[in-house]
Amino acid sequence: MKSSIYLTFDYEVFLGNKSGGIEDCLLVPTERILKIIKSYKVPVTFYVDFGFLIQLKNENFLNQIIAQLKELSDLGSSIQLHLHPHWFNTTKTDSCKRFYIDQYSQTEIQDFVIRCFDFANDRMKLKFTSYRAGSLN
Repeated sequence: MKSSIYLTFDYEVFLGNKSGGIEDCLLVPTERILKIIKSYKVPVTFYVDFGFLIQLKNENFLNQIIAQLKELSDLGSSIQLHLHPHWFNTTKTDSCKRFYIDQYSQTEIQDFVIRCFDFANDRMKLKFTSYRAGSLN
């Protein structure tokens, strides 16, 4: 009997200062995973928190992230939607007051998903086929 194993990773930055920066949370760990993917020629799925990417104002980091995700995709890995809606209501000076997805209306959630779909398609020509919820839901 043959078994299959699916490797999935969340690609996200945690809210707050204690989690580290973009390099520590996203770029460096993913480079380590990329080396393994290349070595063993095994595809994986990355669930990317596109809400964070939409809100990211640092174009240098955004370009690095997009390049890294394109490299993963070019190697046969899948990039899919992971959503933490708090990114749409969080600023540097204001912590999020609505962290959980059930604190948002259906209309707001639909807007978040559409914005993520549009961003991924516009920036990376991605079409999602799966979704992994964030915010403990």
